[in-house]
Amino acid sequence: MEPFSFTWILVLGFIMAFWDSFGIGANDVANAFATSVSSRSLTLRQAVMIACVTEFAGAAILGGAVTSAIKGVVREDSFEERPELLMLVMLASLFGSSSWVIFASSRGWPVSTTHATIGGLSGAALVAFGGEALKWGLDDGVARIVIAWIASPIAAGIIAAIIFGVNKYVVLVHKNSYERARWFVPFWFGASAFIYAHFFIAKAPGLKNMKLELWVAFVAASIAFVVIGGWAMFFYVPWVRRVIAGEDLRWYHVFITPFVGKRDPPEVTVDKMEEGYIDEKAQLEAGASEVAEVAARPKWQRFALQVKDKVLHGVNKDVVNHPDDHTVQGCHAISRQYDNKTESFFSYLQVFTAMANSFAHGSNDVANAIGPLSTIYSIWRTGEFSAKVDTPIWILLYGGIAIDIGLLTYGYHVMRKLGNKITYQTPSRGFATELGASLTVLTASRLKLPVSTTHSLVGATTGVGIISNGSLKAVNWKVLLEAFFSWTVTLPMAGLVAAAVFGFGAYAPSLV
Repeated sequence: MEPFSFTWILVLGFIMAFWDSFGIGANDVANAFATSVSSRSLTLRQAVMIACVTEFAGAAILGGAVTSAIKGVVREDSFEERPELLMLVMLASLFGSSSWVIFASSRGWPVSTTHATIGGLSGAALVAFGGEALKWGLDDGVARIVIAWIASPIAAGIIAAIIFGVNKYVVLVHKNSYERARWFVPFWFGASAFIYAHFFIAKAPGLKNMKLELWVAFVAASIAFVVIGGWAMFFYVPWVRRVIAGEDLRWYHVFITPFVGKRDPPEVTVDKMEEGYIDEKAQLEAGASEVAEVAARPKWQRFALQVKDKVLHGVNKDVVNHPDDHTVQGCHAISRQYDNKTESFFSYLQVFTAMANSFAHGSNDVANAIGPLSTIYSIWRTGEFSAKVDTPIWILLYGGIAIDIGLLTYGYHVMRKLGNKITYQTPSRGFATELGASLTVLTASRLKLPVSTTHSLVGATTGVGIISNGSLKAVNWKVLLEAFFSWTVTLPMAGLVAAAVFGFGAYAPSLV
């Protein structure tokens, strides 16, 4: 193949990779922060802002290390003599994956983008060369990946249930749970820092060239345990205690707590709306005044406000409350309540794990869209097949931006479904869910298994819901069955679309 041939595949590849990354943001990233929002540790707007930074950073810093792994199910040697067909296979897989994931996101279905990507690759490769084009074995093929998909929600559910069970019986169920949390939460801060630091250090691209040994990563992670755990003990815990006592502290004071003098409680204003008093006339007058003010502005300002409303449409949604869903209300009604002051200690801990989980997700799942695009770009530029493809940093940044846009504009659909709809969420429950899912995904990543973060989070949420309340009725099995159905059809649906696109491109009549 001549270099710079089939430019139309490259152009369409960039377009579809954008939409595939968009779908990842709308679905998988929404999963990562759904528990933080539903437990009210973060508002939807805060979660989106944090996720945009952490996902982008994960994709840009560590994303290149995994972009080659996602193509593992395809026998690339089948395409050695016809690299342009591999370009078309990758393009078709992006069509299949992006179309299904975006459709599923519109329905609020938490599906696996890894499922969709591998389904698309498999469907296109099967049309190209039949069953011989795929690796089917347990060592490095489809069977190994399918087993990992099945095992990941089970493993995540067990791990998350153990984490919450420890918190429940050591802290939450005791009369002095508030005092116990003062000493136990710093341990979890340190343990979480140890886990994430060990993973990030061992995975960092620059450190691989230095042949970083496992024990070095262990030592560095141990330092992170001491530093973060010590910060939580001497800065975070006193900050929470002072906030609960009524002092007017801001979030940034948590980093300088010992140096902040005593602060008076914030002024409390009485909102007539909260008292049940509704002045309809005043409301109408205020609304009319606001409309008149907007109408009086210059045309470009009105246009800018319209654009702003469209852009922020996805962060102005209520994804926490479900007053009209009686099944959800029934699950929440039998859920056990723990002391609110004790739960407060877990709020920032949950945010911390959600941020680290999001960073890990950005580094891992950006490969779903960027892996196929990198292959297309490499073949277009060189005209040759290569079993190992380097991913330019600007392509990683391209995928990271698209992920952020997907979360910002469309992620609320899945957040609404995966939050309080499966089970009742609180900060302590959300922390156990996120850490359990993270441990599963990070361990699988070290073993080079492209597991689903979605499956892991749903499994972890279910495990925590059961053990926290001691009852299966605390889990909304209707929503879970809907999720299981969407998981089942993801691979074949993405595969069918990809197969159709590949067939159209490969076997259509040509003027050449």
